[in-house]
Amino acid sequence: MIIEMLTRCQELVCNIFLCQFFKVGVIFFLVFIGEIMKTSLIFNKILYVFSFLFLCSCFNVNAASYKLIDLGLLSYDASVVTGINNRGQVTGVYVKDSKHYVFFWDKTLKCTRVYNADGAKINNNSNIFGSYLAEKCYSSASSSYCFHAGEQRQIFSWHPIQSDKYQSLGSPLTIDFRDFALTIWDTNDIDQVLVMDTDVIDLQKARKTRGQGIQTWVYHNGVFNLLKSEKITGALRINNNSKILAWHYVMDGWFCSKVETVIYDYNTKETKVLDFEDSAYGMDINDKNQVVGVFFDQGQVKGFFGDPQGSDFIVLDNIQAKSVNNRGQILGTFSSGANKDKYVIWDQGKETKLSEISLVDNEGHLWQSLDTLVDINDQGQIIGEGIYKGKSLSFLLEPVE
Repeated sequence: MIIEMLTRCQELVCNIFLCQFFKVGVIFFLVFIGEIMKTSLIFNKILYVFSFLFLCSCFNVNAASYKLIDLGLLSYDASVVTGINNRGQVTGVYVKDSKHYVFFWDKTLKCTRVYNADGAKINNNSNIFGSYLAEKCYSSASSSYCFHAGEQRQIFSWHPIQSDKYQSLGSPLTIDFRDFALTIWDTNDIDQVLVMDTDVIDLQKARKTRGQGIQTWVYHNGVFNLLKSEKITGALRINNNSKILAWHYVMDGWFCSKVETVIYDYNTKETKVLDFEDSAYGMDINDKNQVVGVFFDQGQVKGFFGDPQGSDFIVLDNIQAKSVNNRGQILGTFSSGANKDKYVIWDQGKETKLSEISLVDNEGHLWQSLDTLVDINDQGQIIGEGIYKGKSLSFLLEPVE
């Protein structure tokens, strides 16, 4: 805590000093102009009052717009953060002694865990869905046995506030391969779970399936429902209106001629392809059905934001959009210029850089860097990953009023 206070004081002093240095120069310039112009006494008084107010305004300095929060994971080997809800509850995976554990964090419960699990997502009801390796056993007339190669990846549900035990929801797969990916990509507040048999959507996957055939399910009320749309290569998000954000690889033989962003209505089965001349990658969809992503425009990568059913999309010329909340705040990175690849929040046309956050967290730990920002919720809280003592670990950023 002492380190944090000293760091913030240092930032404040430096900001004030630089601000004062600049503003004192402006004041001298104004006074110099007043003397040259030999203006009236009333004008000079107004000039001096303005200069005084201009100088004092410098002390209204916000040293940091976000506070770095320790999630209680610093003693582990590594961690990745995979989800945050609008309550500020966080989930992800940490590694200890080569074993994977799904964790849950909030301000009161701190960190609890599920062993041997991956890929967790959390909704606003504090329900967590993930995948895990379940031991597969076989029986014969003479004996029953279990063996390592027969482990099967299944999905689970877990409500950490109600119980420390998780519930197996089974698997849509019929093949018992432990390395066969079964990944939770998203969930919503009515416990619809977006599941795929891959942890990545890329050209290699599309080539194997000619742009189709990567299996995607929506798990709901005990049933795995396979999506049977030729316009879906892989799906990324499902919102509270059961709208699914997906990609479609348009294949020309073994080559991909274009990647399309697709909105699929799980209730009506209607499909809408977003109208872009070149490839467009939708990255997130909020509960207002607003979509953000990136598209190619004459060789340049630009961001987009808008409602597919409404007017034209807003083009974000220098921002690659990554995530959007229900307030329309977009988390992304700058595409070019001096701030290239640095993170930014876009809010109704206003850009706020996130490059000057204190590396000292709320417990006084000094981080080496904050490298990756993953998602933003409706409170403006941001989850991400950075380096602490040489290890890649997860963190939370809290907005500072």
